[in-house]
Amino acid sequence: MVSVVPSSDSIIEFNWDNLKQYPQVFEYYRNLIQLRKNHPAFRLAKAESVVRHLQFLTASDCLIAFQLKDLEGIDTWKDIIVVLNGNRDTKTVDIPEGEYRVACCNGVISEADIGMPVSGGKTTVDGQSALILYRQ
Repeated sequence: MVSVVPSSDSIIEFNWDNLKQYPQVFEYYRNLIQLRKNHPAFRLAKAESVVRHLQFLTASDCLIAFQLKDLEGIDTWKDIIVVLNGNRDTKTVDIPEGEYRVACCNGVISEADIGMPVSGGKTTVDGQSALILYRQ
């Protein structure tokens, strides 16, 4: 049996002053939560769905890349690519062929596209950032 010891308030305390000091972080998380709410593909509830639609992409150290694919009937986006770069420098990652729109890049999240479309094959991800691409 595993016992769970609750954390003290000092560990899980929320510092409300940080909201004033770092409003861009609050805005980023607010938009990320809204993106998740708007797209059921980010909320696959059954293991069978995850196995069918989730595919990890080849990535280097401190880089996580995956594709949510074949989403017709689940989401308005057909395919979604998420890349998380934990490195301090920009990294290149191979992505499936196709033309993608950008939903998250450089700390900005928008479903109305950010910048120019990205063509599949390879893409770059800035250091310590996330990139979310999609095809409709």
